[in-house]
Amino acid sequence: MVRLRFTPDLAPRITERTWHKSQKLRPMPGGGVELALTLDSLEEVLPFVLSHAASVEAVEPPELVTRVAAAHRAAALRYEKTRRPARRAGVPAVRARVGR
Repeated sequence: MVRLRFTPDLAPRITERTWHKSQKLRPMPGGGVELALTLDSLEEVLPFVLSHAASVEAVEPPELVTRVAAAHRAAALRYEKTRRPARRAGVPAVRARVGR
């Protein structure tokens, strides 16, 4: 069983169509929705979950939760690396002086 929880902003899109013949929808407090599916493989649902980023939480099975978390961690690290200024060897870091 795969269980996914969607935020209120995405709930209308999730509830307006049939994603899988096994799907079961459950309204969540606050306006979100939980989608439960019986699937043979996680391969078909993983890209779907990742495409909705912060608007979905993988709840079950544990393997899906782990794979989604690992993919998000890898993406976050990639962005952190691109935002950090490169430091060249032998060049000291510049520090701002406060209260001159």
